[in-house]
Amino acid sequence: MPSAIVIGSGPAAAGVLLALTAEPGWAVTVVDMGIDLDPETRTVLERLAAAPPREWAEDDVARVARRAADSRDGGLPETKLIYGSDYVYRDAGQLSPLAVGPGVHPQLISAAYGGFSSAWSAQVLPFPETAFRTWPFGAGELAPHYAAILRAIPFAATTDDLAEELPLYADPLPPLPLSAAASAILERYRRNRRLLRRRGLTLGRARLAVKSAGCTLCGLCMSGCPYSLIYSSAETVGRLRAAKRITYLGGLRAVRIDQQEGATEASVTVESLSDGSRRTLSADRVVVACGAIGTSRLVLESRRLHGVRLSLQESAQIIMPLLSLHGSGDPRDSSKHAMGELSMLMRIPELGAEPVHLQYFTYNPAFLDALPGPMREGPGRRLLPSVLGRLSVILGYLPSGASRRVDLRLVAAATDGAPGVLSVEAPPADRAHARLVRKVCLRLAGMGPWLDLYPIMPKVILSGAARSYHWGSAFPHRATPGALDTDRWGRLQGWDRVHLVDASVLPSIASTTFTLTVMANSHRIGSEVVRGLPA
Repeated sequence: MPSAIVIGSGPAAAGVLLALTAEPGWAVTVVDMGIDLDPETRTVLERLAAAPPREWAEDDVARVARRAADSRDGGLPETKLIYGSDYVYRDAGQLSPLAVGPGVHPQLISAAYGGFSSAWSAQVLPFPETAFRTWPFGAGELAPHYAAILRAIPFAATTDDLAEELPLYADPLPPLPLSAAASAILERYRRNRRLLRRRGLTLGRARLAVKSAGCTLCGLCMSGCPYSLIYSSAETVGRLRAAKRITYLGGLRAVRIDQQEGATEASVTVESLSDGSRRTLSADRVVVACGAIGTSRLVLESRRLHGVRLSLQESAQIIMPLLSLHGSGDPRDSSKHAMGELSMLMRIPELGAEPVHLQYFTYNPAFLDALPGPMREGPGRRLLPSVLGRLSVILGYLPSGASRRVDLRLVAAATDGAPGVLSVEAPPADRAHARLVRKVCLRLAGMGPWLDLYPIMPKVILSGAARSYHWGSAFPHRATPGALDTDRWGRLQGWDRVHLVDASVLPSIASTTFTLTVMANSHRIGSEVVRGLPA
């Protein structure tokens, strides 16, 4: 019976596991750090999940809805707490060997069960065809794998203008209802559609990995759904564990992968989080799905590539507060979800065919925190309903070709046998980036008379390096791989039994959300491994 070891439990791991377990015959073992919620918080969640929102105890809601402090750059919080916990970012040994440079977001590798999908915004858009120009295959080759993933996870969406460039690939669940503010924007777009399309804007409903039918519109989405309606890759791993399709080994950190020349097996050495003991596991295939930076460090350490510089591509994030001239009522009085409601693709002449992606969000309680104190608690408080009914925010993303690079370099430890230190650095944003962000804002402002959305220019922020979590490309797929490139199956030279399947192998990062593409590509690699690779 062929065997595989998969390292990690994040989205890339879930994608390849769905492929490896699609047919019986493979013995699949998952090794994972597997940090999870503490039992006390889990008990609170069970109480909330067992009752409708009107019966929830205030203390329980306050515990799971706790938010992190603001970030150092005035943007989003450094960490997005889930159920009031920072477990997704907690250091269980995966962060200790990192040296993060100035301006670089520090929370780069997750040890959580489900990885960063335990804290994501659950938006699932594919990459547009234009993003595949540097890939050894096109969007068409990923199409069946996009479909396979979307059939395996909850997928709430609808057919609209976005489908012209970003196909749905699978039949969706009904979308979540829109807030009054988002409904007004969508209606204005429909009335002015021809004009806005000529100006380079395509708008549609957000596509979300959420079980939409069960939503109670309690507004706690961004701090963690009490009913577990938002997908996490932990769901897929858990389902396969329950069906006994995989063997799950938690509490382990991968410290080395290896394949001897000519061997028909590869190995992974793991370290116990509880007592530090080590052991080596072997299988026909080792699949590395530790996230782009976790995988980069593991490969560099395993190959002792000290001093070698890797350049990661990132889809940089823009935080754009918006003001509308027409209010939509006090949003605190309405039941709504807090996830993204609309998605926009904007064409900028300087970027050619590559669009900028804009995710539109309406009110959540963090808006109050961003207002001046006198507005929240002083004489301006009487204006709050009118102000909050006019505020919204866009999280915008640039394609990787228009974003800063993030540089990785493994520095040898001073002590023999100790792990090296992974240096993570990025240059500060330059004037070209600032001009591009300004162009995006001005282009949207120019459409203000037809959409009633006006960027608050002094408050617009280009997030720090690695803040978007949309990064990868350390070992990109190439038709003719170089020394640190991978082939179409995620294999580096000399490791034909080791497959990298996460974002580290994506040749470019589009501005559209990338988790769906990561999962589809890992599913593609797993499917081809199961069918048998050419000699």
